[in-house]
Amino acid sequence: MHIDGHFNGDISSKNIVKVGKAGVLKSNVKAEKLIITGKFTGNAECNVIELIDGGEADGKLVSSSLIIDSKSQFQGESLRKQASTASDVKNDKKATEDSVLEKISDLNDDMDPFKKNRTAKLSTTNKKP
Repeated sequence: MHIDGHFNGDISSKNIVKVGKAGVLKSNVKAEKLIITGKFTGNAECNVIELIDGGEADGKLVSSSLIIDSKSQFQGESLRKQASTASDVKNDKKATEDSVLEKISDLNDDMDPFKKNRTAKLSTTNKKP
């Protein structure tokens, strides 16, 4: 999305939002990347936020990566976006471990010759004529 005029309103995008040199954006933005070369006022939560070529931002910026060149201006609050909390990572790891253990258990059950369905097959194939 490229904005070169005036826009007021919330924006949610999985892609890049760019405020062009003639653009004025008053918004709450959630996007993969926000590039500001015009004027932005509001809150932004993006993986990457760039203020370049004289861009101006006033508000709260939350990002994993914030780039501000020497020609640009920023006034407000900047916070580092957390990829995930330690408890989220621990829960994901536990779910993965449980899934792997369940699959191993299923494989062991399939290969166990003492299970009923295997025993029947073995007894019919092992009989002497």
